[in-house]
Amino acid sequence: MDLKQVLDTLADGQWHSGAELGEALGVSRAAVWKQLQKLEVLGLVLHAVKGRGYRLVRPLELIDMPWLDSALKSNAVTRELLTLHYFLSLDSSNKTALELTRRESGHGHLIIAEHQAAGRGRRGRAWVSPFGENIYFSLIWSFQSGLAALEGLSLAVGLALARTLNKAGVSGVGLKWPNDVLIEHKKVAGILLELNGEAGGVCQVVIGVGVNVEMQDQKEQITQPWCSLRPYLPEGYGRNHLLADLLQELVAVLQVFQREGFVAVKQEWMSFSVHQGLAVRLQAGEQCTEGVMVGLTDTGGLRVATEQGEEVFHGGEVSVRALSTS
Repeated sequence: MDLKQVLDTLADGQWHSGAELGEALGVSRAAVWKQLQKLEVLGLVLHAVKGRGYRLVRPLELIDMPWLDSALKSNAVTRELLTLHYFLSLDSSNKTALELTRRESGHGHLIIAEHQAAGRGRRGRAWVSPFGENIYFSLIWSFQSGLAALEGLSLAVGLALARTLNKAGVSGVGLKWPNDVLIEHKKVAGILLELNGEAGGVCQVVIGVGVNVEMQDQKEQITQPWCSLRPYLPEGYGRNHLLADLLQELVAVLQVFQREGFVAVKQEWMSFSVHQGLAVRLQAGEQCTEGVMVGLTDTGGLRVATEQGEEVFHGGEVSVRALSTS
């Protein structure tokens, strides 16, 4: 018996006695209790009542790996392309993926985690990653043409997320340059790209994605407006369906990007832009620039009209904030 088997049983949020759990899993009640003690480490709240047993404070939809594998293999875009790795908990899915790229060619390997103890976002920020509430994955993708061919990649990945949500019927989906995905101007997903390779040769990119699906009670840990997808998703459309749809869109976008670059999806990205035509402020280190967003270059650079003329900004430490109109 392992912790995953216990979680599969408790995921329904109903009461289960120690004897019932032991019988279902073929182990003693003492062995069950030993596994239950591990739940606290994952941040899960377990209710225990004498005479009734144990239940999680709320139900969980765990990632169903056999179902996901079947869904991806039945799709023409993702068939035979992805190798899946599943973890209940990791420090960081990107960290695990990067370690894999240093050992072997990891193209198409997908690291999925239910929980991250040290999830990472852009600019060194932490990515809050409670157990079983959201989607956390890192996909390794190989590019043959060096770093220069990767310009605009993070924007293309953001577009795949926005496209997925839009197709699922979510309203108010927007993109904030370079790669934040928003719903009604609140952040719902983020992207972190990390590279392993040579400037002019084969480069393996780790594409880290985090999507807030069912997240609750994390306000004190997040310093910007955020939301979860659940209120916006159709009934019955959960983490597993969302993850499968997202991966299919992501692979499709990556294939187009490899052939044609960001220019092939630039206009679609612009259709989701939340700052086009608006006054913006960009902070790059100590330098602050104000102007109006007038579009993107063919490689994903941000075009801003300033008092001194048009300037183009690229990714990295640049952030965008709409200026108040009042």
